[in-house]
Amino acid sequence: MSKILKMNTQYHKSYSDKEEPQLGRNDSWPISDMTEYLKKSKDEFTSRMAGLVPRETVIKLSDLDFKKTLGQGAYGRVMLVSVRASGALYAAKLQEKKFIVKSKQINNVLNEKKLLESFTFPFTVNLEYFFQDNVYIYFVMPLMEGGDMYELLRKKGKFDEQLAKFYSAQIAKVI
Repeated sequence: MSKILKMNTQYHKSYSDKEEPQLGRNDSWPISDMTEYLKKSKDEFTSRMAGLVPRETVIKLSDLDFKKTLGQGAYGRVMLVSVRASGALYAAKLQEKKFIVKSKQINNVLNEKKLLESFTFPFTVNLEYFFQDNVYIYFVMPLMEGGDMYELLRKKGKFDEQLAKFYSAQIAKVI
C-alpha cells in the first residue's frame, strides 16, 4: 500500500460509516481503492469538461467587495475579494476584454475557463464563479494564501526531498 493511501486511510478512519459524497475538495470518506477513486475523478472531470455538470451558484460584481491587489501578470491582475453576504474570501482574476481580443487570446481564455470549471481535485485551483462586465472578465477562485509553487521555489532555491515528494505526489494525482 502506498504511503499516500496509508496516510489517507488513517486520516479518514473516523469517516468509515459515512456515505460516499461527490468527489471534490470536501471528500470525507476513506479512499480504500485508489483505482476506483481515480476512475470517479476522471469521470467527473470529463462530465464537467463536456458541460454536463451545471454551475450551482451565480454571483455578480455587486456581490463582491474588492480588498486589495494580490498580484499583477501579463494578462491581468489578481485581487482579494470578499462576498458581501457571507464574508468569504476569494481571489478574483480580472482580465481586460480589449487586451484579450487585441492579443488574440480568446481561445486560451475560453479553454482556461473550461478547465478551471472542470477541476475539483484537492490542491488544485478551481473556478468558483465567472462573470463579465463591459470592460473585464472575472475568474473568481478559492484564495490560496500560500502563494504559488514558482514563488516558493524561487525563495527556497530548491526543494528538499520531502517537499519534492509531496508536490510530485500532488501533481501525479491531478494528472
